[in-house]
Amino acid sequence: MMDAMRHEEKARQAAESLRMEKDTAFSAMREAQAKSERLQAKPFLKIEHETDSGGWASYPADSIDKIWEELCAGRPELDFDRGDETYHISLQDLIQENTRTKKKRSIRISLDVPEYWSMSSGLEKKDLPRYLAIGPDEEIFKRVRILVPSQQGLEMERVVRGSVFHHFAFRGLSACDLDTVTIKRAWRIEHPTLFRKYSQCRSTLQEQSQSGVPDINPPIGEELSELAQRLLDRDVRAPVNEVFLFHGTCTSNIRSIVARGFDFRLATAGFYGHGTYFASQSCKSWQYCRSGITDEARYMIIARVSLGKPYYTKQVERNRKRPPEGFDSVVANPGPMEGHHQSHQSHQEFVIFDRYQAFPEFVVEIDEKPNVR
Repeated sequence: MMDAMRHEEKARQAAESLRMEKDTAFSAMREAQAKSERLQAKPFLKIEHETDSGGWASYPADSIDKIWEELCAGRPELDFDRGDETYHISLQDLIQENTRTKKKRSIRISLDVPEYWSMSSGLEKKDLPRYLAIGPDEEIFKRVRILVPSQQGLEMERVVRGSVFHHFAFRGLSACDLDTVTIKRAWRIEHPTLFRKYSQCRSTLQEQSQSGVPDINPPIGEELSELAQRLLDRDVRAPVNEVFLFHGTCTSNIRSIVARGFDFRLATAGFYGHGTYFASQSCKSWQYCRSGITDEARYMIIARVSLGKPYYTKQVERNRKRPPEGFDSVVANPGPMEGHHQSHQSHQEFVIFDRYQAFPEFVVEIDEKPNVR
């Protein structure tokens, strides 16, 4: 009996040791992958130093590359040589110092980000943590979110409430009802590194669609369209069908989405494949906003999405892993749907299969009160 127990204990220890080795290897792999993604996704970055005449001069490309590598490694201070001189750069203080003469010069940094971002006119000291976006998801989530003014918060509420409807193309049974919810607050997400990945993906779609793409048919709701016109007017990419759409998710996922982007690999497959799902009706996305705690607030994302050339599916295809050849996204329009358990699709849904084909532009915190009748 004792021999059997010792044998079982050794087997258990061996299994535990193997599990720990696998966990360590997986963690190392994820860290290497994350580092590779950070280096590959270098934002459009312009770094300049002040000149003796009061003007500004740009750093050479190789120096900017080195600065970016240090930033990705979480080291915002570095030394580099130029000619016979060595310079110390502090990106926390935005200062360059000649290590021999001790002469200090101011530094300024500009990024290719949307015009309505707070850092669009240049990076300030307070912006550096958001720019780095390094650390646990919870910390990144706190750094890159900007609380929108109350007037914009009311606009977000109007967009969410005004998008509760069945599309005119099909009116069937539905649980569409947001009468019991309240918009508590909303944030704009200013995450330069993640936006750059989205921007690169968007540019690729645009290059592949030189002749343009057909408009989404039927068009998305009026509220989302007006929001896009107001905010994306100078930045929108019409040739790639860039739009705002809703995305609902459980509370536990919201921080990782904001920090790392939409990752369909962590989700279960839906009716139309292994992708990330969006909707033009907020009531559809609301179905997926779950917290797991009765009195905890829920979150809904208003995402910027580049749909490119859409493929309009007529049937359920759970095993799909990419759009059909020549298409960039899948659209399920309201109406008859082969293979659907209700035989029809009630809402307009959109599916993308590239994790950087969407950017979480706004996060809306929603509180639900009991419906007392």
